[in-house]
Order: sequence, then structure tokens, then C-alpha cells
Amino acid sequence: MKYLLTLLWALTLTACASESAKPLQNVNFMDLEVFDNNLERSMDAGTEDITVKVMGDLTINRIPERLGKWLSVVSENGQLDYEPKTKSLEALAFLPALYDFVKEKLKYHSATEYDATVFYQQGTGKIDQIVFRKKHK
Repeated sequence: MKYLLTLLWALTLTACASESAKPLQNVNFMDLEVFDNNLERSMDAGTEDITVKVMGDLTINRIPERLGKWLSVVSENGQLDYEPKTKSLEALAFLPALYDFVKEKLKYHSATEYDATVFYQQGTGKIDQIVFRKKHK
């Protein structure tokens, strides 16, 4: 009986671990390492479109460093778009500067294979979501 319970416990842990390790198509942004892990896992798996849902008040003028790192890598290695289109986005000039910091970190390497679009509200600049799209060569 003791061995049966141990086996069931081990199978339950394995099932939970494999479930949590699946790549995601929808990732909620939280300024936590779990966000980095989820986005990295999804990109490493080659997920075509990964939608990052923004929770809280993020604006294009106040992008947290954690999210800015991912967008910097995309900006340096692919195409970073904004919707709706605007003529001037001076507030985003910091993105290339963050790249110098980011290129040292392998965690963000998978972002080089993606383009991204930041969807925001034109009047307020509040970010609604960000969609990372796998590049096709």
C-alpha cells in the first residue's frame, strides 16, 4: 500500500510538472520572473503567436524594465510595431539602450525569432496587449 501511494504521488507530481511546462499562446504580464519563464518557454517551443495580456495600468510611456527587455530584443532583431499608428513615439527611444543590458542575458535570446505589435489606446497610451509573432524565414 505504501508503494502504491508513493507511485500515485509521483505520477501526480509528474502530471502537474508537465502541464505547467507547456508553451502558452496567452501569457498574462506580471512584473515577475514567472512571466519571463512563460514567455521564454513559449518562444523556445516556436509558438506562432503569443499574446501578452496586460493587467493593470501600463502605458507606452511607462513600460516596466522586464517587458522593455523583451521588446528591446525584438526591436534590435526584427520588427516592433505599435497600434494605433502614431507619428511620434519619442518615449520609446529608451528601447535600444535597454538592448545593451539585455544582450548579455541568454534568457531573451528566443525573442530574436519574433516580431511584436504593442496595442495601446491612442488617447491615454494605456497598453491593452502585446502580440509576439514568430518570424518565418
